[in-house]
Amino acid sequence: MSKFVKEAQPKVARHRHCAVCHNPIAEMDKEFCGEKCQGQHSKAERTRKYTTFLMVFLLPVILLIMMLLRPG
Repeated sequence: MSKFVKEAQPKVARHRHCAVCHNPIAEMDKEFCGEKCQGQHSKAERTRKYTTFLMVFLLPVILLIMMLLRPG
């Protein structure tokens, strides 16, 4: 047999991976493997939204106030 002939790879059943822990999930319609991962994802989303709010809205307001109150 030639060293260039590839052996047949075993077929893997269709599946998805959990968005948090990356474990395989057999059901294609699920995004998370359980309630724990769904809760972690929700918490991370809240934190991301809060951080985005601070950066986009609050930081420019603080900078504007600092510019108006500078001496000179």
